[in-house]
Amino acid sequence: MWKRRTLKRCMALWLAGAVHSGIVSAAVSEKDFLGDVPIVLSASRLAQPAADAPVAITIIDRDMIRASGFREIADLLRLVPGFYVGRYSGNEPVVARGLVDRYFGRVQVLVDGRSVYTPLFGQVPWSALPLAMEDIERIEVIRGPNAASYGANAFLGVINIITRTAQEDRGTMFSATTGGQGATDATLRHGGAADKLDYRVTLGYQRDGGFPDRHDDKRIGLLTTRADYRLDARDGVQFQAGLTFGVQGQGFATDPLNTPHDQRITSHFQQLRWQRVYGADDELSVQFHHAVTSSHEATQTQQTASGAATVLPTYLTLNTDAERYDLGLQRTHRLTDSARIVWGANTRLDRVSAPLYLGSQADFYTHQSSVFANLEWRLRTAWVVNLGGVLEKHSLTGTDFSPRFALSYHFNPQHSLRAGISKALRSPTLLENDANYSLSLPISVGGVTSTANVPRFLSGGDLKPERILSRELAYLGQFPRIGLSLDVRLYRDELDDIIDTTTQLNIPTNTKYYVFHNLHTATMEGIETQARWQWDNLKVWFGHSLTRVKSDYSSIVDATPRHIYNVLAAYALPRDWKVSVGVYRISDMTPLNDGSTLQAYRRTDIRLAKELKWSGKPL
Repeated sequence: MWKRRTLKRCMALWLAGAVHSGIVSAAVSEKDFLGDVPIVLSASRLAQPAADAPVAITIIDRDMIRASGFREIADLLRLVPGFYVGRYSGNEPVVARGLVDRYFGRVQVLVDGRSVYTPLFGQVPWSALPLAMEDIERIEVIRGPNAASYGANAFLGVINIITRTAQEDRGTMFSATTGGQGATDATLRHGGAADKLDYRVTLGYQRDGGFPDRHDDKRIGLLTTRADYRLDARDGVQFQAGLTFGVQGQGFATDPLNTPHDQRITSHFQQLRWQRVYGADDELSVQFHHAVTSSHEATQTQQTASGAATVLPTYLTLNTDAERYDLGLQRTHRLTDSARIVWGANTRLDRVSAPLYLGSQADFYTHQSSVFANLEWRLRTAWVVNLGGVLEKHSLTGTDFSPRFALSYHFNPQHSLRAGISKALRSPTLLENDANYSLSLPISVGGVTSTANVPRFLSGGDLKPERILSRELAYLGQFPRIGLSLDVRLYRDELDDIIDTTTQLNIPTNTKYYVFHNLHTATMEGIETQARWQWDNLKVWFGHSLTRVKSDYSSIVDATPRHIYNVLAAYALPRDWKVSVGVYRISDMTPLNDGSTLQAYRRTDIRLAKELKWSGKPL
């Protein structure tokens, strides 16, 4: 019986990899082999049941995406326990797990394995991602450090957005949305096939007016394409490309150095992936991608008085350009009947031009190389060991090793416990390590005009990476009789060398500026709970996190909401009507590098939809 169950699991795992790469027939979909036991692809880079994975994971599937009614990808992360989703402005979402920070992210974000964080700030330009929500198949979110699989910057979590294969989207689709605050969305997609080639092209447009009485509107255009080509029975090539372009409002009427102005953004990428499938748990893939992100903006300062000096009006240019080249290889194969391994290597080159932020017209380069391996070893039927690590070298911080060990015990096919320990790090961003952000302002003192450089951010360089030691204990349970699945995780994260700024005073202008250092330590302890319940036509998704932070610095304690919860319920009514309600609540907190306390708030979303048919096709 055990051998039969093992054979079925091996077949399911092979199908997961094959369907994801677009190699097998369109007649086979994820639903054909997932059943009640979800297969995850992002935890260890091995396709495995969630109960065997070495880390806590949340899956946002297409049912959840539709039921949520969200317009923007960042909002989907509200469905994940412990993830903060907010907004600095109407066009700038902020997504974080612990230590909420507008500028510097501590969560790795991938789209089909392609890292999309910016090397200058380490954040993700959510509004400018070349990605349409309609093209997303599912999102796998790792709730905790996962450097052993994805290296530096998989510090407090990983978000892996997996798009649909071109084979799944044949035909033409058009959607349009309009609403208050100037909200206008439109998507046009066409997919087809020619011999061994499947392709998809998506056009999109998104516009809204942002928050009332703020200059934070946006007008963004989108073009993406994907082609999946089957060379033969075991080889496949996948090509993707995308472009976003548009204008976003920036600045504040109350900030004399950042007055309202427009920011022009452009982002494009090309990605090529070759995969050879030798058999179940036996495949080789090579992936290369190139990405460019540009932001061009200029603002006119206002005349202000600062002590005995008067700062005169002038123009400031805040242009940034970032370019990334990334090449990776991955090999998966079975060592024995009870052991599988995935290993590989990756190299990345980032180029950044940011004259105002880095104080030079020259380009800045960072290089990162890594080798990784993850082993899954089944000790008898009940015990599963996951052992992995990554050895990487970064041009700013040198060589580091991030290991992980996890042990899962299955009481039976429905109930299991997992214990794990791992280390991870976050490399400093270019702004943190090389900041020389000085404003060149005309200043009048006693009727004499001169030019002064007013520093805002400075760095002495040679920063160390932030480090984390994470321990966790988790329970996963399936209760088929009542349609319930439950995931409860206890964790303790110890953080060292947290990068923060000290405040100094510029005497001539009597203005503050900030200098980056490795300054703080912190301990994050908490419990995360997520549940899914289905009863007849009712589906309910629930998530909650309770977090306690201890630190030598009060601002770090305040930068993580103590409570975050989400409830999403969807019900199928007669005559193809569907209704869903989502409630999301975050307790009060104060983001790092901001200083403004955000009061606790609750958001409620209600969606009512009816499915129609026109000439036999869904409308």
